Amino acid sequence: MNDLSLRNAILDELQFQPAIDAEGIHVKVQGDVVKLEGRVHLWRQRQIAERAAWSVPGVKEVIDHILLA
Repeated sequence: MNDLSLRNAILDELQFQPAIDAEGIHVKVQGDVVKLEGRVHLWRQRQIAERAAWSVPGVKEVIDHILLA
């Protein structure tokens, strides 16, 4: 899976998470490494976003730089 396909799969997975505002999360992919950035309101939302990224096949590392706002 190329970087764009992996990024789109993660964004799709984030859209299925009603507990978070996926528009506030930015996803960067380089190879099999995913970097999450942005802001959420609750620690739980940050965890949900990270789990969503891990759930996509091909992801080997998730770097979570999501801030609590």
